Amino acid sequence: MFSRSNGALGTFYAVLSALCWSTCYLVCKFLLQGDVQQIDPRTLVFLRYLLGSTFIFLWCALSKKNLHPGSSKRVWHIIRAAFFMYCLMNTLSAIGQQYVTATTASLFMESAPAFLMVMWRLVTRQTMTKGDIAASLLGVFGCMLVMNIISPLGIGFSGDPIGIPFLFFASVSWIVGNHYSHDVMYSGDAIVTTAWCQLCASLMMLPQMFVMSDALIFPSTWQAWLAVAALGLFPTAIAYGTWSKAMTYIYGVKLTMMQNLTPVFTMFGAWLLLDEAVAWWNVVGMAIVFFGISIAVMYNMKKVHGG
Repeated sequence: MFSRSNGALGTFYAVLSALCWSTCYLVCKFLLQGDVQQIDPRTLVFLRYLLGSTFIFLWCALSKKNLHPGSSKRVWHIIRAAFFMYCLMNTLSAIGQQYVTATTASLFMESAPAFLMVMWRLVTRQTMTKGDIAASLLGVFGCMLVMNIISPLGIGFSGDPIGIPFLFFASVSWIVGNHYSHDVMYSGDAIVTTAWCQLCASLMMLPQMFVMSDALIFPSTWQAWLAVAALGLFPTAIAYGTWSKAMTYIYGVKLTMMQNLTPVFTMFGAWLLLDEAVAWWNVVGMAIVFFGISIAVMYNMKKVHGG
């Protein structure tokens, strides 16, 4: 049963997850683009989830958690969630990120899911609140301002348009995966389930890697391997683990809206660590994102407490 206290805990996990996810795009751009491509998309997804599941399993073992995945029916649900939320989504995303900038990739992967989820629910005639719709639209608009896709100079995406369809369908796969993941996360230990999902996703990449072995690129420098390890730890093990915990407290558009914080954290980190300039419309966009999330949380609390 949802309550004010566990809703706050779910929000904490979701915000922590968004913070960790904000490291993903810069690392991926370092590995996938540049003068020399450090790794191919399939190997990237394989190593990311192999390392991510290893980190989580080690933590679970040290915490003396029961690592058994559960019944055969539950294993099937884990496999289904792993395919959509991890394997397919990240394969499409990694391919798309080869053609577009990190900004464009971040928009599609962190903001589009909330908007698409609203559209999906409207098309399928599921119950939607005005708060859900308003929060989603404000979140996407705010992220566009944060990432300079909308500015006084006009509107535009950066990079080759061929990457856009891959990112779009990656967002769709994320929504489907979230739908299948909710029940399996809620019915068992979310962290252990996340580890099994990531291990399954890693193994699912092996047939692709075998068929396209000539196109595989493995990291050849210690900097590339360090980047892969960081990718496996922060935006994979920690981010997905905390997201899975949040999923047991918050669901639907409210949870997906929290992804809009990732571009905000990315912008703030670039300003703080890389001394990148922040324009006034970026700040306005950040405020709109926070306002949109506040609307989602407010409507969620009214629904839970009957206010």
